[in-house]
Amino acid sequence: MHSTTAIKSLAELRAIPHISVSQLKSFISCPRRYALAYIYGVVPQFRPVALAFGTAWHEAVGFHLTTSTKAKPADRDEVKNIFRERLSIAVEGDRIPVLFDEGDDLGKCIDQGAKMIDVFMDRVELPDRVVGVELPFSLEITDPEFGDVLDAPLIGALDALVINGAVPQVWELKTSKKKWSADQLEYDLQPTAYVRLSTAYQSRTADAIGLV
Repeated sequence: MHSTTAIKSLAELRAIPHISVSQLKSFISCPRRYALAYIYGVVPQFRPVALAFGTAWHEAVGFHLTTSTKAKPADRDEVKNIFRERLSIAVEGDRIPVLFDEGDDLGKCIDQGAKMIDVFMDRVELPDRVVGVELPFSLEITDPEFGDVLDAPLIGALDALVINGAVPQVWELKTSKKKWSADQLEYDLQPTAYVRLSTAYQSRTADAIGLV
């Protein structure tokens, strides 16, 4: 893979023919589900609460990362309010119903997200600099043997790009209940895409990218 030279907004990238890690995972796990979602555009009857939870949590943590300094962190209650508001809107105002796990409800999910924000702000040291959050990227996919470039690029967004010392790092922020296994770290398509992106980045700069 090689990065493209001009990076557009994620909305602009999604408007052109492309592939994404989510699409690839969907096709690998269930080609029929992929076809329904990405070819025929069938609207799902529901979406898991984990998706809405993750989006709201990422937005709240993104606010923390982009407004906090080591001397003056963002107001913790404000970060939690952002999470609460975004999750409530997603659950109560989305045209696609949100399906909760057994025993869960909106209040319990809000409480869990607030606890996770506390853990993140207490234990994850702020980097020296935050370049940005939800940064769009586009990668050309090249045949490793013949060098042919796929017509549709791989697009996505970095959860956060930060600088520690002189080293840029990609932060992939996960909200799943289970810790990633060694196999997931080794073979999952998301970190694989980041490794490819870091390779392309290093081809244009002397810096390296660390994956967190």
